[in-house]
Amino acid sequence: MAEHIHRWQRETPYGASADWVFASFKLKGKQPRAATMIVADYLRPAAVKAGAASSFTPFATRSQHFS
Repeated sequence: MAEHIHRWQRETPYGASADWVFASFKLKGKQPRAATMIVADYLRPAAVKAGAASSFTPFATRSQHFS
């Protein structure tokens, strides 16, 4: 997983160490995407596909920075 994150970090226009992992393109990287959007669009579907959660399992996240 770390290699996927590092590859994505090299390819994204907002990949500096101080940038948000899920930077908002609409806000030109100055703020992260809304956590609810990240969960709905990416994390929940991936967790369901991996069998780690059902579509009814509560699922939460916190904003992350690259480090």
